[in-house]
Amino acid sequence: RTLGNAAAAGALGFWLERMQGFIEIRGLDAALDALREMAPKQARYALGARPGAGKLVRDWNVILPADAVGHGEQL
Repeated sequence: RTLGNAAAAGALGFWLERMQGFIEIRGLDAALDALREMAPKQARYALGARPGAGKLVRDWNVILPADAVGHGEQL
């Protein structure tokens, strides 16, 4: 929230949602809801993704590098 960066909020939300089976965070659902409100309204590039080489994470409206998302995954 302090950064005011929607793409960063989307990338963090994606990562936290993906890792929730591996890490325990008290209040995770509330944090994910807050991040969803801050996520971009339209798809944005994040984490150094480049046009033509990124993968769209629809739930979070971010285009991330393929290595960050995983290969062959449907998002």
